[in-house]
Amino acid sequence: MNKDILPVLDEISAVLKKHDMVGLVIVGNATHCDWRMNVEASWSCARFEEQADGNVGIRVRAKREEFPSLGEQKQCVERTIGTFVTFQHWLRKMDEQLDPLLVAISTQVDFLGKSTEE
Repeated sequence: MNKDILPVLDEISAVLKKHDMVGLVIVGNATHCDWRMNVEASWSCARFEEQADGNVGIRVRAKREEFPSLGEQKQCVERTIGTFVTFQHWLRKMDEQLDPLLVAISTQVDFLGKSTEE
């Protein structure tokens, strides 16, 4: 990750945590872009977890005994799933807007392989 982008993503993550929110952000400077997804709000049952292969994945866990009532368990799961459905919805919307834009630009500029992702 780019040294200039990491502190920005950390700052955004801190703001999300302060306000008990989740987020999916993409940031960029003149030479690099990167992203971060935060899903660990108090009302979410999603958590990042290290996997056996050393990678980090998202785990959704809501054991019945962890909630005071069945209704609160259900509400937590629904809110968590709703978050992921909404993230996916907005990513599709972004894709729908960016694809035609890039196609139009490609008629004037050859940008193949010029992503600013590290």
